[in-house]
Amino acid sequence: MYAEWVRKSCESKEGAVLVVENDGIVAGFITCDPVVGGRGSIGLCGVHKDARGQGIGSQLLQAAVDWFARRGATSVEVATQGRNVLAQQMYQRCGFLTCSLKLWYHWWL
Repeated sequence: MYAEWVRKSCESKEGAVLVVENDGIVAGFITCDPVVGGRGSIGLCGVHKDARGQGIGSQLLQAAVDWFARRGATSVEVATQGRNVLAQQMYQRCGFLTCSLKLWYHWWL
C-alpha cells in the first residue's frame, strides 16, 4: 500500500516527493500533496531505520513546509498513527500542534 502511495506521489504533477540521500542511498522522504484552499497536506514521511536520530525527519519536514509556503499555503497538516509517538514528537518539535484525534478503520480486500 505504501509503495503504491509513494509511486502515485512521484507521478503527481502538482505535488512533490522530497528526498534526503546519504551516499546515494535514500535515507528519508516526505510526500507533499497539492495545496488546496491555502492548506498544504503531508501524505507520508519516512526515515530509514539506519538513519534515524540524525535529524533527517526534521529536515524533511522543514523542507516540506518551505515547499508549501512557496506555493501559497498558509497552513500545513499531517496525520499520523496514535501509536507513532516518535513521529508525534518530531512534528511537535517542529511547531505542529495536535488539532484532533480520530479513529480510522480500514478493511482491505
